[in-house]
Amino acid sequence: MWKAKEEFQAEQLAELLYETCAKSYQYGSPWSAHQFIEDIQQKHSMYIVLLADSQLIGFISVQTILDEMEVTHCVVSKEHQGQGYAKKLLEKLFQYAEEKAISRIFLEVRQMHQKAQTLYQSMGFEPYYTRKQYYHHPIEDAVLMKREFSKEECYK
Repeated sequence: MWKAKEEFQAEQLAELLYETCAKSYQYGSPWSAHQFIEDIQQKHSMYIVLLADSQLIGFISVQTILDEMEVTHCVVSKEHQGQGYAKKLLEKLFQYAEEKAISRIFLEVRQMHQKAQTLYQSMGFEPYYTRKQYYHHPIEDAVLMKREFSKEECYK
């Protein structure tokens, strides 16, 4: 079942997101629960949450500025990884992007996270820049990727 951030109380959603990130990311959550609350409350942020039996399976969050989006998180709970849920989250995001006439979506990913890079490339993202020593704990480069949408896709 899909839910948007508006279907939750901000504090409840922030805690769910934080716990999922803390358990799913190799190095723990990059954001605190407080940072999630602040982001959820922004009108330019959007969260797509995937639930099964009231359990959070994964989520994708973006910030939208004009006709561009930046993915801030794409997370699938550890026990549900490798089952195609990240792809489903991205497909749902693309539907939303089409509705809003988004021209491009940006994201960044750790250099070592080859599975994620492969998934993103299979979904039309292309690497375009490397930010040296962007991540900490451990220090690692970030690969910046983008997906551009054609005018036909943007303005159907």
